[in-house]
Amino acid sequence: MNELQLYSVDDPVGQQGYRTLIAGPEHPPYRQFIPAPGHGLGFNELKVIECHELLMAIGGDMNANVSDFDKGLEIEQVVHAMARSAEAQCWVDV
Repeated sequence: MNELQLYSVDDPVGQQGYRTLIAGPEHPPYRQFIPAPGHGLGFNELKVIECHELLMAIGGDMNANVSDFDKGLEIEQVVHAMARSAEAQCWVDV
């Protein structure tokens, strides 16, 4: 299943907790590949999505979802913080 467990502190206090979101046609670009909810996207579909976003960015679309070196560094810092957190068995700052 293509599911995401979401916890939001923005929910009312009495309704906070994890909820399951099932990816489906209402989540772009999912709808272009699989019309029914819950099915996973494969490697090839993800590569098509990445190429589309890259081409949109090259074409000048400022809303294209493309990572740059700054975003890559940010992701790497999060990955290292996760490793430190696992080793220390506590929350760590990123």
